[in-house]
Amino acid sequence: YKEIAGLSTENAFRYILQKNQQNNFENISSLSAKKRKAALTLAENELNLLPGFLSFFNYAKQHYASGIVSSGSKNSVYSGLSKFKILESFEHIICNEHVKNSKPSPEGFLLCIKKFEFFTKSEVLVFEDSFSGFQAAESAGLDFVDINKFGWPKLEKILRLHNEK
Repeated sequence: YKEIAGLSTENAFRYILQKNQQNNFENISSLSAKKRKAALTLAENELNLLPGFLSFFNYAKQHYASGIVSSGSKNSVYSGLSKFKILESFEHIICNEHVKNSKPSPEGFLLCIKKFEFFTKSEVLVFEDSFSGFQAAESAGLDFVDINKFGWPKLEKILRLHNEK
């Protein structure tokens, strides 16, 4: 899963087919559409926030601007954010449809920074959970935090300590 996490659905299918020496890419579009439909149903019924995220986010948004860069479809991303009533909390949301090349390409991160207009790369910190996302952030010249190593409660504690300085 590590190899495909964070990739667009099409790129994930392409990777899996190539890894299994299958070169028939004709069905990727229909497979992707079926996967997106299944993912949307799962998101609506079973998606939960990671422990501590909402507390972290509610604190962070009081002090920092926030955006999302996702390899997910706009429909899936907006659905998930709406479910938890945080969609309107993000200034900019970049999804798979907004870029030509999804992660590990830096295109999504660079587009998000451009939309903020007043940020430079040195002022951005990416919170990321996938290897392709780490690659994209690094390629964009951005600092990033692997949330898998820390978890949201610890990150909130670090952020609070930083802001007390």
